[in-house]
Amino acid sequence: MKITRTYILSWKHFFADLFRILHLLTPARIGNWLLLEGSYHISAITGKIKHYGIPSAFSVESSALCNLKCPECITGSGRLSRPKGLMDMGSFRSVIEQSRKKSVWIQLHFQGEPFLNPLLTDMIAFATQNKMYSSISTNGHFLTGKNAEDIIDAGLSRIIISLDGITQDAYETYRTNGNFLQVTEGIRTLARIRRQKKVHHPLILIQFLVFSHNQHQMKLARKLAKQLGADVFSVK
Repeated sequence: MKITRTYILSWKHFFADLFRILHLLTPARIGNWLLLEGSYHISAITGKIKHYGIPSAFSVESSALCNLKCPECITGSGRLSRPKGLMDMGSFRSVIEQSRKKSVWIQLHFQGEPFLNPLLTDMIAFATQNKMYSSISTNGHFLTGKNAEDIIDAGLSRIIISLDGITQDAYETYRTNGNFLQVTEGIRTLARIRRQKKVHHPLILIQFLVFSHNQHQMKLARKLAKQLGADVFSVK
């Protein structure tokens, strides 16, 4: 069983993120959430599955491609049996238009690298226009100055960046073909541009997957995350 430990590195950005979510709550979205909660409790009490409302949060796969070869990832390791590709804008718009009144949170990732989709910024912007909280999970290799500025301007709410070590050797043991310095520089760039623009979004969360080869680096990784400008450090 996986246990996640979360450390807040910047309370200012953490609370700004919380208020951002609360600001997006409408009567329709709150009502939908209550229906979902009611469904769960009714099902637990009666032993019969009852389902009311629609998901308050959901994921779309903006990209089913990846630039890394992580051994436990079915996309990176080449074990993905379903069709690979990129989500088109028409499909994304359709999903948002069907869910925007009752859903709050959309994740633009699943089993691929979101930045490989050239329409990613447009998707984030469309979610923002429809007052939805948006998040992506990335391996961090595409956080150039332009990409960082684009996702900030589009209104991305949260970015989760995988960083499983504090040295190239430890990092690439799992993130095959990954470049540790490229990722850390990208995180630093994103934090710097966010600071220059004087905004609190996106919340920058660094995720550290624990293995036998890197468990001794957890404390130093948390320290590094803070130095790079991250707001949250998560250990799984």
